[in-house]
Amino acid sequence: MRFRIQTLIDITETGQHRGPDRLAMNQQANLNSVIQVIALRANPTPLKITQHTDSMSNMKFGSNYKGKHAYWEFEFEIEYGETTLDYLIDDFHLVPVITGLNNTAEINIAVFDTKDSKTKNTVFEKIL
Repeated sequence: MRFRIQTLIDITETGQHRGPDRLAMNQQANLNSVIQVIALRANPTPLKITQHTDSMSNMKFGSNYKGKHAYWEFEFEIEYGETTLDYLIDDFHLVPVITGLNNTAEINIAVFDTKDSKTKNTVFEKIL
């Protein structure tokens, strides 16, 4: 199975785990959180991470997000184990994140929000 996560949280893959570059370390920390949450139920194989900037009008984020914002897409396959969209939504909801990176949307509470109709900052899609 293949899934796509879209999030307003900066999950840029930097490979930086220590050192003086705090921005790169925090971006990688958010990505690590994504992979670890998925790994609660299955072994994910990351396929690609891309950053986009687009109007929120056609997106499925919460209604508080208007105008153009940066968002990240993370595609992965499940190698072993099982997950569903419902599991992903439940598992990610309220997991802490680091904000104030390269995200342009204002995230008032530093968590992945997958449920609130106004503040949802992370959405999921099954693509295969």
